[in-house]
Parts: sequence; structure tokens; C-alpha cells
Amino acid sequence: MAQLSLSQRTPFTVRRRKRDGSRVVRHEILSLASGLLRAFDIVAVPVAGLVTYVSRYHSVSVEFRHGLILALGMAVVANVMATIDAYDMADLRIWRRQALKVVGGWGVSIAILLTIAFFDKVSDQYSRVWIGSWFLLGAAMSGAARVGVAAYLGRRQRTGTLSVNVAIVGCEPFAQQVMQQITWPGDAEVRVVGIFAPRLAAAGTGVASDATVAGLLRLARKMPIDEIIVHLPEKRDAEFNGVLRKLSELPVNVNLCPDLSDLEISPRKLTMLQHTFMINVFERPLSAWAKVLKRAEDIVLSALLLLFFAPLMLLIGLLIKLDSRGPVLFRQPRFGFNNNPITVLKFRSMTAEAGRDQNVPQAKRGDPRVTRIGRFLRRTSLDELPQLINVLKGEMSLVGPRPHAIAHNEYYAEQIDGYLRRHRVKPGITGWAQVNGWRGETADVTAMHERVKCDIHYIENWSLRLDLLILLRTLLVGFVHHNAY
Repeated sequence: MAQLSLSQRTPFTVRRRKRDGSRVVRHEILSLASGLLRAFDIVAVPVAGLVTYVSRYHSVSVEFRHGLILALGMAVVANVMATIDAYDMADLRIWRRQALKVVGGWGVSIAILLTIAFFDKVSDQYSRVWIGSWFLLGAAMSGAARVGVAAYLGRRQRTGTLSVNVAIVGCEPFAQQVMQQITWPGDAEVRVVGIFAPRLAAAGTGVASDATVAGLLRLARKMPIDEIIVHLPEKRDAEFNGVLRKLSELPVNVNLCPDLSDLEISPRKLTMLQHTFMINVFERPLSAWAKVLKRAEDIVLSALLLLFFAPLMLLIGLLIKLDSRGPVLFRQPRFGFNNNPITVLKFRSMTAEAGRDQNVPQAKRGDPRVTRIGRFLRRTSLDELPQLINVLKGEMSLVGPRPHAIAHNEYYAEQIDGYLRRHRVKPGITGWAQVNGWRGETADVTAMHERVKCDIHYIENWSLRLDLLILLRTLLVGFVHHNAY
């Protein structure tokens, strides 16, 4: 990779390549590959379903109800796979991640279809053998398609036809910062051909002629350049406009980039609103299909968990009544989505008098307010089971930042910068902080700060795969913890 900074003041030593008019830009290849995978997943639904149908029923005459669920499955699989980023080419060759996405995407899709059939009272009309075979063959076909596309992209990358040649027009330190952000050691996909001074000519600048915009124009006619990044100064002048006019002569993507090195928040993307360009700093989490998918996950899983735990919950309620006076359920106002108040349900684990304390002091080890059965419930987190009702009502989610008592919320909001960012999504029964050990009593602000960091990480990196991972870790290690008392 040939890279030049303005401090070197030397001509470029870029290896020339034969000009190829048929060369396809990397993003076009990746876009085509992503579209191909999407189309293959859609086609795999009826193909896998029909193959397994013939194998199961020994007939090519497909019943209407099976044809209907296959048609519906095409839409469900495509949207679920898109929601979990199964068409993201960046990690296509990370086989473990791809396997999780394919199996998870098909698994969630089949679960959604079965849920629809259940509420339509026709789920018993579909053979479990056929459903299982359809899932296995469909997932195998999607996986095979990704292996093939990954092999093709790998071959294109090895031949150098998948790389992006980038030129940077700007002064240091901006240019060096941009170069570090778009490249890293061992990367063969982004290739910086050089850094160019934002001047049309070299006269009087003390910069080598090949390190100017004029030199860039000459270089672009000798070798393929795909992207040009131009420093956007705070004050634009005639010379800056002249640079853009010159660059407009090239068949290249030209991008304006402001110097945001002193901004504490990393911008996410550029958007437009009513023909006005804007830099997007924060995005609304869980929008569009992601919101629909997470709500479907909450409804299906919370309903199944309530049915599964119903006998245990009845037994816990009876034990609470026998152990101490007071109601079975403890109702406490807490802040939920967008900092709006909700009433969180829990099995009562303390004496009835303790629940009337408006200051809501946190439970400590050996706390006398905790009842005998309450100590077991808190230790095993079984006191949280009634919150499945909050999830069904839409006030909470299975996975998300834990809601805190109002008094605690107001205190930590003043102590921790960005604390209220936790409320950009619904609170959860379990979360990324809890499965990483940050649960129970927070003895100081530092402990709560670490919990908040985990919550914000979850919000900014949400995916269905992350939700399923948290739920799995909760089942394995999350119920019993040394901080729960």
C-alpha cells in the first residue's frame, strides 16, 4: 500500500495497474452479493418446503394450507434475516457468526409461522417431521449459499478486484486521522493511494506537484480510483469550490468530510431531510422491523414462559402467604421507556411494612426486612417472574436495562452523565449488565457506572442474536448470583 503524508513532500510511488474499463467497484459487488443471498433465501423457502413435503408425504400434490405457509414463509424469512443483519457482507467469512445467523434466522422464522398457525388454530395440521425437515434443509441451503458467495468474494479479493482505492484531499492532522479510520494493518479492501494538499497547483505552496489536487487529477487518469475524501473546511472560499469543480471531472465518488476530531460523540451516518444534509449522531434504537421483531420475541417467549412457570408461580404465591402477612405481589412504580413511569410487578420478598418505605433503600446482605421465602426468591431471582406480565402488556421487554426504583433513578441521573440513555428502550427482566455480573446491590456510584456502560452497549449493539445470547446466559448462570440477597 502506498501512503504519503504532506510531511514527506515526496512524489507518489504507486504501483500502476492496467486500466480496466470493466472493473466493478467493491460496493457494487457487495451490493450484488447481498441481493443474491437475499434472493436465494427467498427461493430456498419453497424449494426446501416442497422437497421435504414430497419426501414426507410421497406426493407432488401440495395441499393448500402447506402452500399458504410456504408463501408466507418467503416474506417472513427474508425480513427476519434482514433484521438480524444476515446480509451484512462485512462478516460473511466469519463462519461461526454466519452459522448463528442462519440457524437463528430460520429458527425465529419457523417460530413466527408456527405462532401464526397456533393462533389460527391450524398448527395441528402440520407434521412436526415436515416442519423440522423444512427447517434443516432450508438452513442448510442458506448456509451453502453463503459459503459459495464467500468463496467468490475471497477470490475477487485475492486478485485485487475487490479493493477500494481511496484518495484523501486535506491537511494534517485531518488526513492522517481519516486514513487511520478507514484502514488497519492487514486490510486488503481499503487502499489509500495518497494524501493530497487541498491546492489546485503546487506553485508557491512548497508541496511536491504530485501531492496536490492537480497531481491527483493526473494520477486518476493512470490508475483506478474509487473514492475521494475531501476535507470540508469551516469556511469555504473560491479555491475550495474550484477544487470541487476540478474533481467533478473524474468518474469517481467524491465525499465531503468535516473535521470532527474534537467531537466526543462519534457520528453514525449522513442523512437528508427536506433536501438538507445532516450528520446523524444518534439513531432511534429498535426502529422499523427491529421493533416488530423484538415485540414478537417478547410476546411469544413471555407467553410460553408464563405457561411453563404457572404451576411454580402458584406454589410461590402460596408459600409467601404462609410465610408472612401481606400481599403476594409487590407493586412498585419505576421509570420505563422514554422515562415514563410504569408499575413493575414482583413476588413480595420483604415484610409488608418495608414496601411502604418511600426512600426504597437497597437490600443488603443479612437485611432483616427480607422474609424467609423472600431470601430464597431473591437468591434465585424467582421474585422477578411476575414481570413476564409486564412484558406481555408491553411495559417491559425480556431483555433490556433493568428498571430502578424512582428514588434510585433520580439519584443516579444526577451522579452519572448519560444515565438516562438507558431509557431509550424498554426496561428488561434481564440484560447485558446482569449476565456480566453487574446485579444486586450497587455499593457505590462506580458500580452503577459499570452497569450503565453495559446497558448502553446493549442499546447501541442490539440484535436478535444478542438477545438470544443474553437469555441463554441467564438460563445458565444468571439466576443465582453472589450479589443477589
